[in-house]
Amino acid sequence: MKTSNTELKSARQWKASTGVSEEQFAALAELFKQEFLNLFGKSKADLALDSPKEIHVKTEEDLLFLVLFSLKLA
Repeated sequence: MKTSNTELKSARQWKASTGVSEEQFAALAELFKQEFLNLFGKSKADLALDSPKEIHVKTEEDLLFLVLFSLKLA
């Protein structure tokens, strides 16, 4: 199974992994980025620079994918 939004190629893979289409994901990602910035005051990339630990989820898109993937599995 694909575990990153960059690995998904077909509409079927998008639906199976996240429950949404690629277009819906893109629209959600824009809203998610805005709300992440409102909530934390910095982008995910800026927060990663400030962290002393290695960050595995580097972008807001990766975080959104992880959330949707987790909810799909639950």
